[in-house]
Amino acid sequence: MQEFVSVSTQRVMNLRRVLHEVLYADSDEAVTRAAIASKVQITRATATRLSDQLVSLGLLQELPPIMTGGPGRPGRVLVGNNNLVSLGVDIGVSCIRMMGLGLGGDELFRKQFELDVPALSSEEVFSLVGNELNLFVSNLSSRAVIFAVTVSVPGLVDSDNGSVIYAPNLDWSNVDVRQQVSRAIQFSVKSIEVHNEANMAALAHAWKRPGCPSGLDTFAYISGGVGVGAAVIENRQLYLGRHGWVGEIGHLTIDPHGIQCKCGAQGCLERYVGRQALETRRGDKAALIESARALGMALAALINILDVSLIIIGGDLTNMFADDSEEVTRLMRLHTIADEQRFLQITGSAYEMPAVRGAAIQGFQALLESPTGFGKFCAVDK
Repeated sequence: MQEFVSVSTQRVMNLRRVLHEVLYADSDEAVTRAAIASKVQITRATATRLSDQLVSLGLLQELPPIMTGGPGRPGRVLVGNNNLVSLGVDIGVSCIRMMGLGLGGDELFRKQFELDVPALSSEEVFSLVGNELNLFVSNLSSRAVIFAVTVSVPGLVDSDNGSVIYAPNLDWSNVDVRQQVSRAIQFSVKSIEVHNEANMAALAHAWKRPGCPSGLDTFAYISGGVGVGAAVIENRQLYLGRHGWVGEIGHLTIDPHGIQCKCGAQGCLERYVGRQALETRRGDKAALIESARALGMALAALINILDVSLIIIGGDLTNMFADDSEEVTRLMRLHTIADEQRFLQITGSAYEMPAVRGAAIQGFQALLESPTGFGKFCAVDK
């Protein structure tokens, strides 16, 4: 039986398709109303009406017409409005990273500074973060609107409630991030979110910029720092599990009689390939080979459970994998069932700051799903 779709629902779906078509376009591609009508397969009048509505909402802006020399009036080019901004914040153990992205994909702001986060209260950390964000926003154009602030944290989070449940390496538990960010910033914002660091880094690999996929549809991402986390992307979407805690691979048991971990267990992967472990083992070839084998075995477990063919390794583990890729790959294949039939590929991340970029991209997701759900934002540059 054919499912009934109301006129209003169809209109929102068409708006979403037009918005995605514009954001998906390459920078050298001129997206006009005529081009939208052709690509989305709607009439020129409908394409014009939907495009005008997206411009009025402040999601798209128009550039000057392209003069082709051909007959007819030249069409105005549509692009994502970079006056609509999403801010990403990545809270690490020893440093804070921040980034601002416009909806059109422009990077408007990037900052990184060292900070001993576990030595401070979460309120002190977000006070410092708020000062930096307030300074950036104060220097923006008067037309700019901040849509979201999205915080990335290495730990278990409750994204629905905007809180960190447990982040042992930060020494945080039950931290209301949404409330603390709200108190620290001096500008209005539609959304404040908190997500796991590995998940946000994975999103940065799945999406080149807001609304524009990278071409990597399904993969696992391993993030190495003081701790070790993982994320799973399936069809460009995060696979989160029941509580949103998929990917705590750092506490996968490699040796039940091994080194004591902060989590209370013994022999966790983090104790072999976390930052402290790698620094301690530097120069000790036998110990580093043990670390490589531990990572290979963990990756094999991930592949056997999730059936992914592509694994991206990021953070501190990128250099380790580059140095010991043969041993990591050998152990991974040794412990993977039917490895030759899986067409396995393992590669290092090319991104310098993936988690904070992913957080900024994530901030726009709700808007891209519901272009009319947040009202009119701002005037756009003509």
